[in-house]
Amino acid sequence: MPDGSSAKPSFEVDRTSVENRDRSRTDSSTDTSVQPPSEGTPPPGETASPEATTPPDGTPPSDGTTPPEATTPPGGTPPSDGTTPPEATTPPGGTPPSDGTTPPGGNPPSDGTTPPGEMAPPQGTEQEVFEVESGLTSVFLDESVLADANLKLTQTDAAEPNTEGFPEGAPAVGFEITPKTDFTFTQENGFTPVDGTIEHSGSLTFEGLGTVGDFSIGFDPSRDTDTASGFFIADTLDTDEILFDLGDPETANFDGENLTIAGSDLLVSPELASLLGNESLAGTDIGGARIDAVARPEEPLADAIRDFADFITDVEIPQETIDDITNAIEDFVSRTVADAISGNLGSSDPISQPKDPISQPTDPINGSTDSVNVTLGTLP
Repeated sequence: MPDGSSAKPSFEVDRTSVENRDRSRTDSSTDTSVQPPSEGTPPPGETASPEATTPPDGTPPSDGTTPPEATTPPGGTPPSDGTTPPEATTPPGGTPPSDGTTPPGGNPPSDGTTPPGEMAPPQGTEQEVFEVESGLTSVFLDESVLADANLKLTQTDAAEPNTEGFPEGAPAVGFEITPKTDFTFTQENGFTPVDGTIEHSGSLTFEGLGTVGDFSIGFDPSRDTDTASGFFIADTLDTDEILFDLGDPETANFDGENLTIAGSDLLVSPELASLLGNESLAGTDIGGARIDAVARPEEPLADAIRDFADFITDVEIPQETIDDITNAIEDFVSRTVADAISGNLGSSDPISQPKDPISQPTDPINGSTDSVNVTLGTLP
């Protein structure tokens, strides 16, 4: 199971800066602004000495060459041939070397390229986000393990399960996914949870634990261990505790519409072990689970409408109604914006004709001047 983190993007060194560096060196080598004497010909009256070094004042020999031992003093002027000695560095806050590289802590080259050896910004594309819309979560229970954990299933209020991949004859139950679900994911690394939970209807009654249900499946990377995937199942009917962790699935597949997460072990959570008074039960495999869901691209407007509907009423609004409202709003907005851009908002459009209450004949501000003066005269 992925852990919810994104894969590290790959980087490539920008080769443009390398070409600029080579070109800069070529240009500087052909600079004719300073014409040194011909090779081997000393100035009149002077004899070239192979041991000559740069005087302490930092000025290079008159022949235009810099002895190997010479370096540019801090804050000094580089040699007249336009090159920087290998030992010379740019002072803090100074101008970067002419080869286009950036000294440590310096400013990047003015051509906007990335210096060799540095990583360019990631160029990845944004992943499309999908949201679970409906479906079914199926669970099977191992009765013998339940008995060892002092859990005896006495009653179920559940749907018909999908038993594909379950042990033959194992007791199984199904829980329908409700419209309150807001679980989102991407196809990065095949399948990567993003946010939200998968909400269900239905319940289970255990002897010694009571009735739990309306389960909520979520993902928490901090619960990802050697055996657990990070997915968990919480009771929202009674205890409001995480009852089970889901093991790493054998299958986590999304074909663009159908999401299948199958082959996960059903593990006793530390929270349930604490409720049962036996913390050693934590991590015990008591069955298995699979999720078969329908997902669609995330639609923020539709989600906002559903959240608002859930806030103002307990009545479950069908998804078809939410879709109709969403389409109507999007259509109205698109037509209004198009008309505004084209200048076709007519006088019959109520949006373009706001009524100014000050201009209405019934506004008391339109009374006579005398009445206003009388009224003012009665003020203390």
